[in-house]
Amino acid sequence: MIAVTWLVPSGVFFTSIIGWQYFVGRRTVPAERCYVQYMENALFNCLLQVLALKHIFSALLSVQVYVSFLEIIIRRIIFSDNPWDIAEIAVATAYSIHDEFSVRTRSEN
Repeated sequence: MIAVTWLVPSGVFFTSIIGWQYFVGRRTVPAERCYVQYMENALFNCLLQVLALKHIFSALLSVQVYVSFLEIIIRRIIFSDNPWDIAEIAVATAYSIHDEFSVRTRSEN
């Protein structure tokens, strides 16, 4: 997941920066200027930024789901009657979260 998070944006940005002049067929940036050629195309620039933000937010969301799951397990261990039975609490938490998610998705359909 981490590799995909780095490889996909790197591939998109490097390809668009280095290869744009070959995509459009000519180089339009004057020799005395220094900027990326695709900055002249507003639609492409906007789509590139939106897709980059979507990718960043999806990575942050996946981390947040993992942290939330760990928080639920830790709270159940702390407030349980027998906190030494960690494996049983973790498995019960995983099943209850799965069941709750399944009920939500079935009721939405």
